[in-house]
Amino acid sequence: MQFIPKRRKRGGEGYTEKGVCPTMIDVSRKEESRHCIECFRCVNPSSKGGLSLRLRRPGEEIEQIRDHHANPAEIWFLFLGTGVVLGGFLWLVLPSYQLLRQQVGSWFIERGFYAIAEPGPWWLMSVHPERREVFNWLDFTLIVGYMSAWMVGLALLLATTTAMATALAGRLGADGRFRQRFTELGYQYAPVAMVSLIIGLGTELFEPLRLIGLTENSIGLSKGGLFLAGFIWSLWLGQRILALQGVAVARRWLPLLPGAAGSIAVGLAWWPAIFGI
Repeated sequence: MQFIPKRRKRGGEGYTEKGVCPTMIDVSRKEESRHCIECFRCVNPSSKGGLSLRLRRPGEEIEQIRDHHANPAEIWFLFLGTGVVLGGFLWLVLPSYQLLRQQVGSWFIERGFYAIAEPGPWWLMSVHPERREVFNWLDFTLIVGYMSAWMVGLALLLATTTAMATALAGRLGADGRFRQRFTELGYQYAPVAMVSLIIGLGTELFEPLRLIGLTENSIGLSKGGLFLAGFIWSLWLGQRILALQGVAVARRWLPLLPGAAGSIAVGLAWWPAIFGI
């Protein structure tokens, strides 16, 4: 849902310290929803002015991102956030992390650096002896490093595929500068990033499925179906963004390929979380 002015002033989105909005949106010129916290202070049904509530299709603002101030910071948040969530899950399940932990730990101990096995401060890492969860400096360093490596690696992959799509779109008649097209096309990964958050950080969301008798395979299929829906949605957003950039319908399939490859790569990385393999 979205709050829109009943009588919108021209001039595009604006911000002001004078008004009822706590995020300083000029409500008379409001067009976007990304900064709205839906506090309802600006809503007055009996007033001829103010804002009213409108229901809209999910993803509509991203489909029309050219008209809604595409922000590079949001794109890099999508890229980096998807990678760090992925790394935060995979260190728990992949044998490569345990092998790395053993090798690094042995290297330090063989050289007399025993402090690496000492627990760290409670405000920096998990130190809960009562539930048998005590992280030491080795755990802290490797987990942060492992998650950071996945974050940087996946962000570079998604940035590369987006750059390829941007270059292809430019050759096929897309308007605007490279930076602008890159930022706009980066938004196509929003559904994939959203599904990654649900799968990686929302594990408990799938627990009720076990209570109603679903098997692990069935739950894995439900996760896979969720990611497939995100993948299709990403392709849809990509082609809508390309349409606004002026790429002809018959030519859009080519710049969509790098985006599809990036989404498939994210899906393959999530395979252990989806199917437990």
